[in-house]
Amino acid sequence: MDLEPDNELLCGRMLGMFSPIGASPLQRYLKDFPDIPGFFQFESMVIWDFLLTAQERLGVKGNLLEIGVYKGKSAVLAALYMRPEEWCVFVDISPMPESEAAIRKFRPANNLFLQCRSGDLMSHRELREAAGTFRWCHVDADHTGYSTMHDMEVAAYLLRESGIICIDEFFNFRYPQLTAAVYQFLAARPFDFKMLFCGANKCYQELSEFSSSPPLGRRRAAWAWCRSGACGSASVA
Repeated sequence: MDLEPDNELLCGRMLGMFSPIGASPLQRYLKDFPDIPGFFQFESMVIWDFLLTAQERLGVKGNLLEIGVYKGKSAVLAALYMRPEEWCVFVDISPMPESEAAIRKFRPANNLFLQCRSGDLMSHRELREAAGTFRWCHVDADHTGYSTMHDMEVAAYLLRESGIICIDEFFNFRYPQLTAAVYQFLAARPFDFKMLFCGANKCYQELSEFSSSPPLGRRRAAWAWCRSGACGSASVA
């Protein structure tokens, strides 16, 4: 990956601030996986490094979900932050051979690649039985309002306290329906989820550890929504 000089300097400064001593996952990613096709911006990589490193330092443990993988540009980076015992679940409507090959180079186990529509995710027993065990969910599927809402509901079902949902294409003028879905999701859960940050084409929502909704009730509500006939499709935009 060829970075502009200013970005190289920024990267060095950011990695020194956010990552533990030694080579960070982002440094390894830029060195070992520089040519993966995709639309993952460098600025977002630095934001992910900050947030995922913060989770590690705060002792937030849990699994990873990415809906909409394409060639794995963001999936590979996220997987580099996951502990060996944590599960990584990758979902796309198309086959993912390139992503799977890249990820298995450094994570030979505890990976699940599902070629399906995101609207069918909850038909998989592995996810139905994993409520409250995920710390990072990346939603980057077909960008329709309905599918985005569905995918956020799936994430709400899976997420643990202090977990983060990252939504792609937030405030992109091509997808106003996606931005509307994000605000509708937040408005329906004013004391559960909060927007931590938005920028570089993405927004980040955290499930508060002080959530006023009992986890079981929140997950039942998300599960009911997911079963209501929502039509999601995991594919690159």
